[in-house]
Amino acid sequence: MAMVARGALVISSPVVNLLLDKNQMIKGVIFCVIFLVVQLIGLNYVDNRLNSSPKEARQVVTTTPAINREEKEKKDSRLS
Repeated sequence: MAMVARGALVISSPVVNLLLDKNQMIKGVIFCVIFLVVQLIGLNYVDNRLNSSPKEARQVVTTTPAINREEKEKKDSRLS
């Protein structure tokens, strides 16, 4: 079925409508994928900026110096 609208030939058929809908759907999917990639790049950039600062929370191993340990053992033996 062909229709004329303002001097242009417009073809209206279910096949053409299906192709146009798929074209729109493909454009939408491509847009979503590009948007997702841009978000991931942005989050990666922010994450790298936050993790590049010097680590303030360092693992510290606490040990009792030998002098304090000996004094504690003397106090414990006095109490016993």
